[in-house]
Amino acid sequence: MTNLPGTRNSLRSGIRSKVCVAMNNLSEKRFPIDLVEEGIPGLVALMVYSWRIITAGLVGGVLVGVILGQVLEDQYEAAAVIVSSSQFGGSSGVGNLAGLASAATQFGIDIGGGESDPSFLFPWILRSREVSDRILTHKYTDSDDRMATLVDRIVDADIPHTRQLDRARRKLHRDILRYEQDRRSGVSEVKVRANDPVLAAEVANVCLGELDRYYLELRSQFTGGEYAFLESRMNEVEEDLKDAEDDYLAFTEENRDIGSSPELKLRRERLMRKLQLTEQLYLSLHTQADLSRIEREKSLPVIAVIETGYPPAFPVAPKSTRLTLLFGLVGTFIAAVFVLTRNAFASNRMRVRG
Repeated sequence: MTNLPGTRNSLRSGIRSKVCVAMNNLSEKRFPIDLVEEGIPGLVALMVYSWRIITAGLVGGVLVGVILGQVLEDQYEAAAVIVSSSQFGGSSGVGNLAGLASAATQFGIDIGGGESDPSFLFPWILRSREVSDRILTHKYTDSDDRMATLVDRIVDADIPHTRQLDRARRKLHRDILRYEQDRRSGVSEVKVRANDPVLAAEVANVCLGELDRYYLELRSQFTGGEYAFLESRMNEVEEDLKDAEDDYLAFTEENRDIGSSPELKLRRERLMRKLQLTEQLYLSLHTQADLSRIEREKSLPVIAVIETGYPPAFPVAPKSTRLTLLFGLVGTFIAAVFVLTRNAFASNRMRVRG
């Protein structure tokens, strides 16, 4: 059976001996090292021999990270937490009207809890041109009580006005505004990042207001068209109902005593049946029109706000520690690449001379 501890010790001693040989070669000015022949021990020895260059790269990268951490503006992120009101049993609110609900059920009209969740539209609404422009042209107050629009804050004033909004829209959705949703719970977050905490919170809250307002306008357009159709149809059926009533009244006045005449009885039943059917149709249309009118005129919010945006206490960027570590690693990597490149050029020169 193989002695595993002994094998490991022999490998370690072999690596140490190769590193020592490579270091001896370097100490004897046998630079460069043939990395193909020496392998990893030679690479380690080369890096140890070039420790001044590696250290310089590390220190330079750290200094760049520290300077960037001080120079870059602090970025604050405010988040408003919302949920679609349909998550609480539908946003229609008509189901609480007992009289209309009972009548609507008789005619197969579902008025409670059946409205689909509108939250899937929220990202598209926020990215729409109209909502984006309203967010950008709204005047906001920052921590210094300076009032200005978001366009004036994020776009240079010397750019033509027609291009200012286009550039501001791209910057808004690329760097400032983010929408995130948890599909399981239906909870969404509208996140706004800005260089001022008060400004970030105010923009987040304005986004909520514009989101709710725009969706209500969309819903009003659909329900408004439905109400106009129902009202027009109801007026037509009302005229038919008056004609049916007049026909039935004229028949009864002309035939007060129909006796045992089968023909007169049949005509009376036809007129009565026509009157009843027209009356039922009129009542059905009237009920649907009332429901549509309530749906159009109600002002229930589509968004239930769990938490409004508030000014954050600490910035989320730049991360000074992360920048320092990142640029330290980058500086070390660049120094290592320089050492390897120098060693490769020196090896090539030796081969040419040899």
